[in-house]
Amino acid sequence: MTTRAEKTLADVGKWPAPKIEARSHKIIRHAYEQVVTACARLGSFATGKPPQTNGPIDERQEALAADDLVSFAIHARRLIDASQCRGMLRSVEIRSFTKSARTVRVRDVINKIIHHEDIQIVRTVLRAGLLAGRYKLEDILDVSDQSFSPLIAIKSERGEMMNFELRELIETFQKKILVPIIDFCAEHDLYLEDLTFLGG
Repeated sequence: MTTRAEKTLADVGKWPAPKIEARSHKIIRHAYEQVVTACARLGSFATGKPPQTNGPIDERQEALAADDLVSFAIHARRLIDASQCRGMLRSVEIRSFTKSARTVRVRDVINKIIHHEDIQIVRTVLRAGLLAGRYKLEDILDVSDQSFSPLIAIKSERGEMMNFELRELIETFQKKILVPIIDFCAEHDLYLEDLTFLGG
């Protein structure tokens, strides 16, 4: 008597049933470690508040966050491609704050970050107003500098703009892409959360 095999993630998601080659394990594991580190740093930045004083610290925080965002995108795409999980990205979306669209696909976000021309991080009312052209420099003393969860504004090489909330990107990526990839790799005997891995 034969029993029906348990459904895999590919079955549930209606993706092609790819096979992870053994030679891809190191690439996948390296991309996984890099993307988790970038996400952890970005998550801390997204849930923290800027300093109460103006100066080089908040500017450095934003510069580091922009670097982490690019690192996240590069390694996320490498992880997705190497693990043969591109099908996961088709329906994963986050909210967009651009006038032309209310949502944007995470796949498009990742690609635009990689090929960006400019990245702006907005986390105060004042900064948002200055970028939107609502305030002038002489208005600075009269405007509240209240902070909020960071918004990311990306200008592509073609001049197109994309806006989204950083925290939502990181949390959506973890829930809908990263955790399923971990589970999928485990189905192929690649245990990404195995902290005893020593490079073999």
